[in-house]
Amino acid sequence: MPCSSKNLIARFAALKSNQSKWLKVWSDCARFCLPNASPLKVIAQKTAGQSKQQPLDIAGISASTKLASWLYSSTVYQGEEWFSLKARRIDGADQHDFEIEEFLQKASAAVLDTINPSNFIQVYQKMLRGYVVFGTTVLYSEFNDKKELVCKSWDISDGIYIGEDKNGEIDTVFREFEFSARQAAQAFGIDNLHPDIRAAALDPAQQDTKFKFIHCVFPRADADKTKKLPKYKQFASVYVDIANEKIVEDGGTDTFPYCVPRFYNTGEVYGRSPAMSAIPALRALNMATFQYIENMRASGKPVAFVPTSMADDVDLDPGAVNPYDSSEGQVVLWSKSGDISGTLNFIERLKSDI
Repeated sequence: MPCSSKNLIARFAALKSNQSKWLKVWSDCARFCLPNASPLKVIAQKTAGQSKQQPLDIAGISASTKLASWLYSSTVYQGEEWFSLKARRIDGADQHDFEIEEFLQKASAAVLDTINPSNFIQVYQKMLRGYVVFGTTVLYSEFNDKKELVCKSWDISDGIYIGEDKNGEIDTVFREFEFSARQAAQAFGIDNLHPDIRAAALDPAQQDTKFKFIHCVFPRADADKTKKLPKYKQFASVYVDIANEKIVEDGGTDTFPYCVPRFYNTGEVYGRSPAMSAIPALRALNMATFQYIENMRASGKPVAFVPTSMADDVDLDPGAVNPYDSSEGQVVLWSKSGDISGTLNFIERLKSDI
């Protein structure tokens, strides 16, 4: 694909359109299991004032946290050697090459020495939460100017759009994000910016104005391993100023910098998650919890049938004193509130299912 800003923006629009069908299910997952995720903002606007739609129980949050914690403890052992490198076996006799084994042991130790002081552990924990809730997650890693490993993670719903190669492997990531004019100047160099952003970066009153960019990573059709310039690397790493259709950085990498695991790969581009399977039970739990709260309110503050002459004088708040003249009639309280114990049992069953 020719690396022009117009082509990249067009492909970004296509990837974004392909993802749109997932937003509703991701919003449901976020509402019940990951309230801080961006899709919940859409749901909160649509359901304002509708108490039945809002999460009333933390079972989804608790279940996703426990699963993510289990995955973390099953894969990473802080302070220990939690992985090793091995040479691929060659056809023929299985012979040990002690020089190769020694090299790989040293390489494993070097990798751990790079990972341990980095922010990988914190980012990995965050990544796993999105993994179990949305079914697809993103981990990005690079080395900064000090040659230190830096990792970042985003929820798949947070402006991340992906594409597969012919084998169904993720080899394309387009990430939409915002930078202030000052951040853009720091990241891409002020001379590489559009004049409008450049002017904002130089103006103290406008340097915090936000602008939208895309980070486009995809295989280069014209990659050339014999050349060292970034534009010939196997994977393009291009940053585009969307509004001004301008490439502000045209780089490349030898390896794919994004890790995009999918919990259940069902042949779709985006993965499915355990949270999606639990959505019916989570909705039922929310309805049952709402009904239980309503029953408790009815039990604590029952409906009252009062004579017409007393309708404006009865106070049903706890501890209220109502003067009463028996000659005016009798107040009757309707105290039946439904089967509260049955509702509680149903709630516990739903939590067990989740």
